[in-house]
Amino acid sequence: MTLGGQSSGGTSIFALLASPASRGLFAGAIALSGSPNITINMADAEVQNAGITAAAGCGSAGNASATVACLRAASTSNLAAAIPASWGTPGLWGLELLKPAGMGYAGLVIVDGVTLTMSFEAAMAAALVDVPFMSGNMGQECVRLILGRCAQGQVAATTHPTPTPTQPNPQP
Repeated sequence: MTLGGQSSGGTSIFALLASPASRGLFAGAIALSGSPNITINMADAEVQNAGITAAAGCGSAGNASATVACLRAASTSNLAAAIPASWGTPGLWGLELLKPAGMGYAGLVIVDGVTLTMSFEAAMAAALVDVPFMSGNMGQECVRLILGRCAQGQVAATTHPTPTPTQPNPQP
């Protein structure tokens, strides 16, 4: 089967392509309008998301397990209230812009060392999940995140050739 996703679903496709546990589970992947910025480590993600954790009333839980338990026990209204007002874009949910273009935004998907052991870019270079892959953006969308520029109304599609496989890809 070929997996496809758009927006957060496209980001999920990038994450699946960067996860060793995904090997052999699908024959191809299509990601539209996802973020390939899978670079942030767990410690940086905890700092990046500390404001949300604190706003949900879980900032003083003490350790990671207690924080997770607190967030799971929090009411939906407390969690909804903890979402920053800036999450309405255009600064991509108020996350810090680390560089002026390209992979400049702080991470959305975390390289935790377990499910994701390397960045998406490193996983592609290593052919971690070796399947045909196509990515692009929906029309009328800013392509600055992927191509380092913004072109209103222009569809930006790129294909990423699969590195020479060590064994043939399964045919669907």
